[in-house]
Amino acid sequence: MVLVVDHVTPVALGGTDLPDNLVTACSDCNSGKTSTPVDAPLVSNVAEDAMRWSKALIAVALIQRAEWQHIDRITAIFDQDWTEWTSGPGKQPVPRPDGWEDSVRRWAELGLDNEDLNHYIQIAMSNKRIPSHGTWSYFCGCCWHGVEDRQAAARVYLTEAN
Repeated sequence: MVLVVDHVTPVALGGTDLPDNLVTACSDCNSGKTSTPVDAPLVSNVAEDAMRWSKALIAVALIQRAEWQHIDRITAIFDQDWTEWTSGPGKQPVPRPDGWEDSVRRWAELGLDNEDLNHYIQIAMSNKRIPSHGTWSYFCGCCWHGVEDRQAAARVYLTEAN
């Protein structure tokens, strides 16, 4: 990027070449610019736009933090719900792979809540044909089918709404 010297108040509008009237600007920003006074609508709105942008970024950050906290709560409750189930004569915990939290977070981002996840846990744990070591995979399939069903219902809803 090439920087050039620019006038705060254009010389054509009475600005000087004194240091307090000079700034640097990239050549792309400076080229094509005309003698626009600082209080022109385009220039004066910059500060207002910058404040609106700053407020929007803060608002989005707060929304994201709330969503992350919500997903963390879903993950913690899911962990409690899953670990209540055991299998075999020794009442061993039903295994989950390392990184299971990422899957739960993804389903939460796609709209599954604790009620949904608990429902799919019950389906997976209650299926006696699935061995303990296959329960997680079966559970994942149930969740993905639930997401697909919900998405299909949303498409129908949007079609009927239009």
